[in-house]
Amino acid sequence: MVGYTHHILQCGHNHQPVFRREVDYREYLMEMEELKFRLQVQVQGWCLFPERAHLLVSPMRSTRALGEFIKELAGRHTRHFNARYQHAGTPWGGRYRCSLVEPGPWQLACVRYLELLPVYQGLVSAPRQYPWSSYTMRLGGTDRDWLDRDAHYLSLDRDRILRRSLYRDYIAQGIDPKEREFIEAAVRRGQLTGSREFVDKVEALTGQRILFRGPGRPKKNK
Repeated sequence: MVGYTHHILQCGHNHQPVFRREVDYREYLMEMEELKFRLQVQVQGWCLFPERAHLLVSPMRSTRALGEFIKELAGRHTRHFNARYQHAGTPWGGRYRCSLVEPGPWQLACVRYLELLPVYQGLVSAPRQYPWSSYTMRLGGTDRDWLDRDAHYLSLDRDRILRRSLYRDYIAQGIDPKEREFIEAAVRRGQLTGSREFVDKVEALTGQRILFRGPGRPKKNK
């Protein structure tokens, strides 16, 4: 859906690595930056692991742009990967998974989920220590900044410095286990991430019945 955030999960074939060296991550991010501008797709967050990629993206031009973005990004990475490692075929495993995210608190909850994943997986003790997520760019720690901030993140405060401080506090709260489980299940099943009211709205817009009912709102900032 145009203008809505989509949580994308794309995994390596048989959970094999798709990122082996630092150059693999860097090239993937460079290609993503170029494609987001050309295809008019906002990139609101990411977290890359050796065997998979999580993205938060929003097509702004057309619904087809999202599929084009993921397909071309995966294809470019495949060409780099195969040339570097003398690999044949795609390192990606089948079709990507996608969850439509409700605007508002659920958007920010998904951003937090992505940027805390390296901590929950025991790779680092703090999100700022992990180089392959959007956390550092979000908080102004990179020379280039092409990350799109969603409206709910921007509403934390009008002042950029205070907004970053509030987001650090939000991150420090961690993720409620049920909230984390819900976000993970939604993307792996290709279902909606949001409230019951959002499910009803999407059903009305698409004319399709959605059986999976989500919880209420994610926990608010303290």
